[in-house]
Amino acid sequence: MSEEEGRSDPVGDLSRYIQKSIIHLLSSLPEAHARQFAAAALARSNRLLAAMLCLRDEGFTDVVGGLQRMVLECWLIGEYLLLAPNEAMQKLHEADAYQLTTMGNAGWEHLGEFAKELGFDRKRLDWSSLAGRVGTLFREAGMDSEVNYGRQMYDLLYRRQSHVDVHAGIGSLMGYVITETGRFSTREITNQRMIDPMSVLMAGACVAWLAERVCDEFGIGTHRIVSLQVEIMNSMMSIDE
Repeated sequence: MSEEEGRSDPVGDLSRYIQKSIIHLLSSLPEAHARQFAAAALARSNRLLAAMLCLRDEGFTDVVGGLQRMVLECWLIGEYLLLAPNEAMQKLHEADAYQLTTMGNAGWEHLGEFAKELGFDRKRLDWSSLAGRVGTLFREAGMDSEVNYGRQMYDLLYRRQSHVDVHAGIGSLMGYVITETGRFSTREITNQRMIDPMSVLMAGACVAWLAERVCDEFGIGTHRIVSLQVEIMNSMMSIDE
């Protein structure tokens, strides 16, 4: 374990609590499509978070960023489904139709055409626009403290993780090259970049926010989730100090 003995692990506690005490309670009637998919976004994001924790505990914190970006996508989609269910389902079906009809000879093209027959246009999902839309929906819902989360999380996590942790390029490779006086040096390569505990904490915060909102939608108590959310935020602030 990377955590020092006796040290709290609110992100791990959160993930285990959601898996053990929340997921099995998230049942909906078939017609409650948006609510079902919001719950699915939470289930997926928590599994991704659990995978990040496994990597962290085995010393692979330098490669959790790709999963962190996937958690952010689940958070944005989950919030979108809760804030504007009909609009969100329409956009998701359009994006699904787009993806299914752009897979070349994968054999799934007919599914995209079927979606089109159901009235769904083929439209690519733009994550930057989606982040802005979620921020607007927060504002319209009077959720002042969450208004900027969509855009800030997109700029901080999505763009940063694309450069540093997802795509192969200078941003992701530089961390494995030991440099001298700011110059590139290939004389020595390290097998692990600097450990970044913030990635797991920020992913945990996203999952906690979504879990609180989903539980509210399903009428499930959120005391434990909010308590762990506070612990996660305090841990993040202690790193910044």
